[in-house]
Amino acid sequence: MPRTRTDHRVDYGGAATLLLGLAPLLIVAEQGSGWGWTSPRTLALIGVGVARLLGFVLVEGRMGDSALLPPRLFAGPLFTMSNAVSVVVGMGVFGGPGRRGTRGPSRRTPGPHVRHDTSRPTRCAESRPSCPAASTCVIWGFPTLIEGS
Repeated sequence: MPRTRTDHRVDYGGAATLLLGLAPLLIVAEQGSGWGWTSPRTLALIGVGVARLLGFVLVEGRMGDSALLPPRLFAGPLFTMSNAVSVVVGMGVFGGPGRRGTRGPSRRTPGPHVRHDTSRPTRCAESRPSCPAASTCVIWGFPTLIEGS
């Protein structure tokens, strides 16, 4: 099979603007519930992130086929729709604003979706009866040992 060499430019500008656009939005996703979703700090970071992502789109348009995400890919409706669906599904799976993790306030205390299963003794309770803090919990249908502090 014959090879044809094509020279491409490295898209440093696209990588930088993507990083600078996503970083403030990730900070908002992590800290927004603590700061308040309508606080000036949160809204400022959202504005900065969106503005930088618009800059990313402009840089990618100038890079053409050497871009991180070549704009010609988005001309096809199948590619565009499948990526839009992936973003929505990812937001549902990994959570949106205000979503809590799978544990409670600390990594050792269960969250509200955990129900305690007292029908089975735990290994800690069997070996040390004076260890009442450890218990077996059912988290999303899977038995899990939650140790006390």
